[in-house]
Amino acid sequence: MLETNGLVDVVFEGEFYGPGVPDPKLSETSKKPHQPGWGPLEAFRTKLVVHTILSVRAVPLDQQSAADLSHHVPILRESALPMYPPLPEAARITGKVIVRVRVKYGVVVKTDVISKLDAAGQRLEMPTVANIRTWQFDSNVDGEFTVTYTYAIAGEETETHMNPVIEMLPSLDVNITARPVKPVVMHDLSGRAVTR
Repeated sequence: MLETNGLVDVVFEGEFYGPGVPDPKLSETSKKPHQPGWGPLEAFRTKLVVHTILSVRAVPLDQQSAADLSHHVPILRESALPMYPPLPEAARITGKVIVRVRVKYGVVVKTDVISKLDAAGQRLEMPTVANIRTWQFDSNVDGEFTVTYTYAIAGEETETHMNPVIEMLPSLDVNITARPVKPVVMHDLSGRAVTR
């Protein structure tokens, strides 16, 4: 199942243990700084014991962004402003670009576009990845998550180009909505109307 798209939903029954309790034989002064954990060298502050796996299923491609909301999403500290790429905007190309993002030491180190767009929609992929590559997190952030950039053209036509509405959700999904611009009608030397 992981070979399909890299994400699975697992439902299980088990027990979660918090920070370890100090040995009661220790003196009071030793108990305060000493919080033993689990695992090698007591390195882990928490422990999860799984008793029964109830179900396992691959996460469908169109639900990956929603599934990721159940996980901890890191706080974005810095990023370039996402924009609607000029040529796709002028051509009124819309679509959703879904990207799996890998972060190490707070820096984006790998991106994989996992959405399946037509040839026109693929013009949205490179600008999306370029914007994600500007993201900066705290230096202790290390992990992988999926984000969706949604490009839309909506509203009444305007005479001139306007800045798009950009919305970044807590899930780090991005919505970019541009207003359509009225086509410019010009006339060639023979007087024939040409739309640009």
